[in-house]
Amino acid sequence: MNMIIRAPEFRREVRPGTVEELSARGERVGVSISEEELRGLREADLDGNGVIGDSSSEVEALWRGLDRYDTDARRDRVQGRAYDLARVIAPNADPLRDLRASPESMRTIAGTDRALARATELERSGRGDAARELLRTTGDSLLERGERFEAARVFRRLQEPPNRDRPVNLLDREMEAYRRDHPGSTDVPRILSTERGGTYTHMDTREFATTYGELASRRLAQIEQHDRMERVLGRSIDPRDPNDARDYFTAFSTGRGTDAVRGEYEQYLRNFYAHAGNNVSWTTDIPADRRHASLDSILSRQPRDGAGRTIIDCEGYADITRHVLSGARTSTGEERFAVGYASRPTHIISAVGDRETGRAFVVNNASTHMLEGTSEARGLSLLREVGEVGEDQTTLVGVGRSVTDARPIDEETGRPRLGSIIWHDGPRGVVGLDFLDRFDAAERNHQIPPGTRPQRLEWFIRQEMEAGRL
Repeated sequence: MNMIIRAPEFRREVRPGTVEELSARGERVGVSISEEELRGLREADLDGNGVIGDSSSEVEALWRGLDRYDTDARRDRVQGRAYDLARVIAPNADPLRDLRASPESMRTIAGTDRALARATELERSGRGDAARELLRTTGDSLLERGERFEAARVFRRLQEPPNRDRPVNLLDREMEAYRRDHPGSTDVPRILSTERGGTYTHMDTREFATTYGELASRRLAQIEQHDRMERVLGRSIDPRDPNDARDYFTAFSTGRGTDAVRGEYEQYLRNFYAHAGNNVSWTTDIPADRRHASLDSILSRQPRDGAGRTIIDCEGYADITRHVLSGARTSTGEERFAVGYASRPTHIISAVGDRETGRAFVVNNASTHMLEGTSEARGLSLLREVGEVGEDQTTLVGVGRSVTDARPIDEETGRPRLGSIIWHDGPRGVVGLDFLDRFDAAERNHQIPPGTRPQRLEWFIRQEMEAGRL
């Protein structure tokens, strides 16, 4: 039986019982029910047994939440209008915390209604920018408090015209902070940098330009997936906690195919993480191959954009992939997903092999896709994805079971690593001892023009190609 019980007045508590009992004890428990409302209660009694309520523990919790209700908060909420006293849900329905008419949830509803009403007033007075920021701030605050149902109401308002097409930058608050800290500066630099816990994050403001409608869509997608994660696990979680995410994908992957896991994982990455647009210099206090074991503390210190997404780079996505998918097991108990890496000097991607199905997929930042064909074809496809950085580009590609092993350049010396694949419109060779000797000689003789490591490496590879050695 599903129904909504409405009443305009009550002071202390309402307990489940028959319609006649509710009416008879109205004065004793401080409930004032008009004849019209009494008729409404009778009509709501759809199962014909004269009982308002349900015996399930969930419904009992709903009623208990009404005890000692704050009448001041109620007055703010209704101002003479009828309101939802409680919603009786079927015993097998999912618990909906926002529908429990506790004092806290009713205050939340009141605050949401006031914010929506105020936003309407601002829009009508020509102050649309203020209305949008009010809605955005209210939605963010509700999410911080775990009130996802109410937050969704607010963000859906941002999807409506004219709000949805208005521009917004998801680093606007960082940009405003920069202006405050640099009062003499007229322009905010394109790259904003921050240091937290020894990690330097360099964010390209252009990559965070969007609209309020897109911002709202991302927030609503977060809410939907967050709800789904908690339903699967049966407990409260923080989706940005990689340990909670690992528990979820361990449960979610059971009985599901590779492509289903890939699709859900891509949604997770898109919903809760964003690429910095430039790069992240991760703390050197933790070796790269051990970062995945300390992700919860590392990621908790990272900045977040205006959509609440943790800002990372390609190595961050690689670390998250290894950690989050590590809990799934095959029917024989072994680790289901084998994660490997392919990288060029400025980028790294993950290859995820499914031991249960024999299939595989690629994780390239927040984008994923299946790898098809033979093992050789899939390997070449993986190398091409990381190696082809642009038309007529030349680079080195590394492959390995760890982030460090996949690096094609030695981080300390800047030299190409033995075994790295030389790439120019496809694999052209492998770095061997002769290649390294010639590279070292060119460095000693100052033959390689100044530039970044990738630029200097590209120049040398082109010299090797022109000499016919590749």
